[in-house]
Amino acid sequence: MATATAKSERAEAGRKAWARQRHRRLSARTSGLLLALAFAGGSVDASTYLAIGHAFPANMTGNTVLVALAVVRGAGGDALRSGLALAGFCIGVAAGTAALRSRRRWPAKALVTFGVETAALSVLLLWWALIGVRPRYALIAVAALAMGAQSAAVRVSHMGGVNTTYVTGTLTKAIAGAVMRLRAQRPADSGAPALPGGVWLVYGIGALVGGVAAKYWGAGEVAIPLAIVLTCLLIALADREG
Repeated sequence: MATATAKSERAEAGRKAWARQRHRRLSARTSGLLLALAFAGGSVDASTYLAIGHAFPANMTGNTVLVALAVVRGAGGDALRSGLALAGFCIGVAAGTAALRSRRRWPAKALVTFGVETAALSVLLLWWALIGVRPRYALIAVAALAMGAQSAAVRVSHMGGVNTTYVTGTLTKAIAGAVMRLRAQRPADSGAPALPGGVWLVYGIGALVGGVAAKYWGAGEVAIPLAIVLTCLLIALADREG
């Protein structure tokens, strides 16, 4: 009887160890995908602002301010650009959220949402390459729709407080978490402590690369974030099939 109990306990301990290892592996993969998506978000934000129309497709705080300033100056064109970015982003979030599949783990639950973003970035790339940046208003809206879909996908990654298209909250989480750890306090969300700061840093690097690439490659710059999002889509598809 004692031997059977010991075997049962060892089996249970083995199952728990395997579950912990699997959880760590999935968390590491999720962190890696979020860092890659942050690079994509920074890249699209910078290239769209510099090369297409001085509007942010991901940073809605900035666009809200730009709309207000345009109204103050009486600059209708500027207000329209930022307003279309706001509208495109909202449509992307709504469409991406509607496409989520709650019974699957991430990123499989965001498979269709990543599909929406991939389609939007593909349209942006082809339109920019074949037609140019006019009408720029339409391109701004398409880029913003892509970033809205990405925001919807990342929101359900279970990495609370981490965003890959707007990083004020992510930076706040990184600094607050660091201060709490220095004070030997446990943050409310203790997972992946370095991730928020890493996302903020990678977003900035993505913006730098995106700006330089847009200057020298033009539409070819969009291939960088498109490749990243397509990779996320393929991983989500593999998870669903598995």
